[in-house]
Amino acid sequence: MKKLLASLLLLSSFGCATRGTIAELGRPEFAPVLPAGLELTLVEPRVEGEFHAYPKGAGQGDYHCRFQMEEAVHKEGDNLCFTMDAIPTGDKRIKLFAMIVWPLLSRDEETFKKTGRPPGNVLPLRAVSVASPVLDHEYFGLMAGFPAEKVKGYDELGLSKLVQFEDGWVAIADVVIPLPPQ
Repeated sequence: MKKLLASLLLLSSFGCATRGTIAELGRPEFAPVLPAGLELTLVEPRVEGEFHAYPKGAGQGDYHCRFQMEEAVHKEGDNLCFTMDAIPTGDKRIKLFAMIVWPLLSRDEETFKKTGRPPGNVLPLRAVSVASPVLDHEYFGLMAGFPAEKVKGYDELGLSKLVQFEDGWVAIADVVIPLPPQ
């Protein structure tokens, strides 16, 4: 009886891992850029504004990446544009960089950082991805542009930035940046 209780106690100390596709783990907006059916294990507990998940066999490395805005949000004709870089700073190389740009109100910033999406049925302004680094470098760069008229009434942009490392580990950072004066 003591062995049975000890075994049950030991088993109850291990948490259940949350597994599923990127969509099943709550980030369906990134399903088009990852392999269909890729099963990931969610790293828990989550930190607000961050998401980490890994496929079977991954998890032995330094998964660090720095995002850098190479070109700030600016107007080009009737469009707003900016350039973002993903720079690996650990020992794992990046194999995919994707970004989704959302219109955002400052009052919805907290919700965005918790969920990766603005509240309501807001559509993304732009979704871009790249599967190869900048020529002769290890970092990846993306340019996002969208009609300036689509952000009338909004005061910020929500950026959901995904990197997938060479062994399949996925990291998403949800950040908010101000819009330039209109």
